[in-house]
Amino acid sequence: MRRLLGLLLAGLLAAAGGTSPASAATGYTMVTTAAYVVDPSSGLVAVTVQVVFSNATPDSATRVSAFDRIDLAVQRGASEASAKDAKGALAVHLAARDGVTVASVTPRARVRFGQQARFNLSFVLADLAAPDLHVRPEVAEFTAWGFGTASEVTIDLAPNLEVHADGAKLATDAGAERTRLSSGPIADPAHWLVRVTAIGQTTLTTVTRRVTLASATVDLQVRAWSGDVAWGDRVVALISQTLPLLEAEAGLPYPRVGPLAVVESVPLSDLTDEGAASTAEIRISFSASDFTVIHQLAHVWAGPQLAAARWLREGLASHLAERATRALSIDPPYLPATRASELAADAFPLERWGAVPSGAAADAYAYAASWALIDRVTLAIGEAKLRLALARAAAGLSAYDPTQPSGSGTGGTAAPIDSRRLLDQLAEVSGTDLGDLFGAQVFAPEDAPELHQRAVARVAYGSMLAQAGDWGAPDAIRSAMAAWAFDDALRQISDARRWLAQRDLFLDALEGAGLGLPDRLRERYRTEGGGPGAQAELGAERAVVEAMVAARERTAAAGGMVEQIGLFGSNDSQRMLVDAGASFAGGDLRTASELIAAAERRLDGALVAGLERLAAVGLALLVLAGVLALRARRGPRSHYTAAP
Repeated sequence: MRRLLGLLLAGLLAAAGGTSPASAATGYTMVTTAAYVVDPSSGLVAVTVQVVFSNATPDSATRVSAFDRIDLAVQRGASEASAKDAKGALAVHLAARDGVTVASVTPRARVRFGQQARFNLSFVLADLAAPDLHVRPEVAEFTAWGFGTASEVTIDLAPNLEVHADGAKLATDAGAERTRLSSGPIADPAHWLVRVTAIGQTTLTTVTRRVTLASATVDLQVRAWSGDVAWGDRVVALISQTLPLLEAEAGLPYPRVGPLAVVESVPLSDLTDEGAASTAEIRISFSASDFTVIHQLAHVWAGPQLAAARWLREGLASHLAERATRALSIDPPYLPATRASELAADAFPLERWGAVPSGAAADAYAYAASWALIDRVTLAIGEAKLRLALARAAAGLSAYDPTQPSGSGTGGTAAPIDSRRLLDQLAEVSGTDLGDLFGAQVFAPEDAPELHQRAVARVAYGSMLAQAGDWGAPDAIRSAMAAWAFDDALRQISDARRWLAQRDLFLDALEGAGLGLPDRLRERYRTEGGGPGAQAELGAERAVVEAMVAARERTAAAGGMVEQIGLFGSNDSQRMLVDAGASFAGGDLRTASELIAAAERRLDGALVAGLERLAAVGLALLVLAGVLALRARRGPRSHYTAAP
C-alpha cells in the first residue's frame, strides 16, 4: 500500500513540477519502458527507464502550461542516478518526499502544452542499500515496477539462476545467455509491481557449537553461504544465547534428537516457519532479523509435535521469542495488539488459519492476532500457568485428568494440542475459563452453540465433582468432556449424580454400622459412573451391610435363657460377623455373605442347642440320681472279718 501511494504521489509531483503559474496543471502522459539488469557478481541491479513525457494541459487565458521538472518514484536505495536525452546529459536529483524516493529530472527545455520530452533515466540498486534489497552471487532479491501513466518492464538475469516472481504476472524467456522476464503493456503502473528472487548456486560453510541446556546438550550446526560467513557467525552466537532462554520460557524439555542444523536460505513462500521443529534442518532467510531468527528457533518447542493449530504454533513462537529477546535487548518488530487492530479488516477465525487457503493480508492479520491472543492469555492467567498447560498437553494429559506432568518426558508421543484442548487446559490450570475470548477470536460464529453447551456441561461437571468429593470424576465422563461430546457427558453426569446421592445414603449406613468401605465401590464408580454395573455393585454392597446389621441386631437380641444356654461357651456367631466385616471391607462380598449366613444359621440353632443341652443335663442328673438311690438301698457295707 505504501508503494502504491508513493507512485500516486510521484505522479502528482510530476504534474506539479514546474515553476510557472501553470505548474499546478495535472494533464500529462508519461510512457516508459523500464529495463532491470541483474548482476549478482557486482552486487548491482542496473535500471534504465526510457521516458516519453507529453504535456496534455492547454494554456488558459491567464496561465501558461509548462513543466520544468519531471518526477519519477524509484526504489528505496537507488543511487548513481543520471539522465540524458539525444543532446547529452540532463540534471537529475534524488530526494525523499513523504517516505518516497523521487528522481527529479530537469528537461532541456520547459515542456509546453503539446510538447514532449524524451530522455533516459538510469540508476542502480546496490546490495543492502535498503533493508529489502539484496544482490549477491547467492541470491538477488528486489522489487521492480513500472513508471508513468503507461509502461513496460523487462528484467534480465543470468541463465543459471532459479527465479521466483511474486506479485504481477511475468512472461519468461529462458535463453542460453540470459533469462528475460517481461511484463507486456502495463496500463496502470501505479498498481503494478513484482517481487523478484533469483537464487544462484551456493556452497555452505558450517559453524558448530555445543550448547548446554537444562534438559539436554545441543549440537548446533549453522550452515552459511561461503560468501556470507558473517551471517553464520552472527546466527551461531545468537542461537547459543537464545536456546537456554527459550527452554526456560517454554517450560518444556528440549524435544529434538540429533544435531540442530540451521541453514541460510532465501525467504520463499514454501520455506515457512511451521516445519522448523519437524524437519531435519531449520531454514532461515539470509535477510532475517534477529527477532525472526529467534521466532524460527522457538518453533523447536512450538512446533507440530506440540500444537496442531497453526495460530497456536505461530502465536506461541512469537510470544516465546519476545520473552527471550528481552534479556538480549532486541526489540520486537511491532506491537501485536496494535498491528492486529490495524489489520482488523482482514480478520477471520484463527482456528481456520491453515485449514483453508489464505492470502497475504489474512496471513499478516493472523500472525499479529495469534501473538496478541497468547499475550492476552498470559495476562489473564500468568506465564507459569501457560507453561503448566503446555506441559500437561506435552505429557499427554487430558484437561480433566487430575494427575500432574512429571516433567521428565518431552511429550513426543502425545497428540498435538488443538484449540479446544488448549482452552480446557487453560481452565484446568488456572480456574479461569477463557471461552468468551476464544469464541471471539479463535472459533467461527457457527461454533457458538458448541461453546454454550460446553459452558453448561462444565457447570454440571463442577457440581458433580463437588458432590463426589475425593472420588473425583468417572473415566467415561472425563473422556466425554475432553472430547467435547457434551450430550454424552451431560447424560452420564446426570446418572452419576443420582448414583452419588444413593452412595451418600449408603456411606451413612456404613458409618453407622462401623464397617470399612470396600475399594471396589469407588473403582466401579470411576470406571462406570452411575451406570448399571455401578448400580449393581452399590446394591450388592448395600445388601451385605443390611444383612450384617440384621445379624448383629439378632445376636444382641438373643437373650432368652434357653438360647443363652445354647450359645453358652461359644462365640461362633459374633466371630463370624467380625470376620464377615473384615471380608466386606476387603471387597470379598461372597465370603462376607457366607459368614453372615453362617452366623444366622448359628442363631437359628441356638434354641435347639439350648434344649439339647438342657436335656443332656437333665439326663445326666437322672443318671446320677439313680446311682445314688441304688447305693442307698444297698445300705452300708460291713468291714468285720472273722478270726481264723
